[in-house]
Amino acid sequence: MAAQNDNYIIVKLLLEQERIEIGPSTFYGCTKMTEIELPSFIETIPEDLFGYCSSLTQITIPSSVKEIGKYAFENCVSLKTMTIPSSVVIIDDYAFSGCSNLSEIPIPPSVIEIGKYAFEECSSLIKVSIPSSLKSIVYGIFMKCTSLNEVKIPSNITFIEPYSFSKCNSLKYVEIPSSVTAIGQYAFMECSLIELTIPSSVKIIGRAVFQNCSL
Repeated sequence: MAAQNDNYIIVKLLLEQERIEIGPSTFYGCTKMTEIELPSFIETIPEDLFGYCSSLTQITIPSSVKEIGKYAFENCVSLKTMTIPSSVVIIDDYAFSGCSNLSEIPIPPSVIEIGKYAFEECSSLIKVSIPSSLKSIVYGIFMKCTSLNEVKIPSNITFIEPYSFSKCNSLKYVEIPSSVTAIGQYAFMECSLIELTIPSSVKIIGRAVFQNCSL
């Protein structure tokens, strides 16, 4: 369904066909699509499905979805909020990378795996809830989230992987639990940390972990 108001085009797409199969990159680069409601039976949001849909402001993810694929919402720069249902267990690599207007994204405790760079360059993201179901903070997950100012890491995390919070220029407070045993290289590079306690459980601190911080 499409409607035009002066020079502004509103696009709304509703997938109603029963058991339709949606392939990767189906709506990649559809720059005028503003809203989409996915069918209630879909279990996986395929790779790059909505990549570079720069006008997409609203999407309804049904409770049937278990996996959000790689690059699924990459550079959807108009998305401001996103509700991930508790059915989701996997958020894959770069899933929300470059969603620069996304200010908050609650991650449900059902999620057991998040891929690398999943929220990279979400530059409006102020806070994030990291579920205790995860075992590590993965590679580059919040890199260049320049508005992120506080992070509480769950008590069962054992590894903060390289570049996890690199260039999070507003990040001032981080709580590292005693479960953490290793912090990867450049993990907090160029953050604005003013207070930090590294627990005695940490046995490995990688290269340039706190390089150019304000500590």
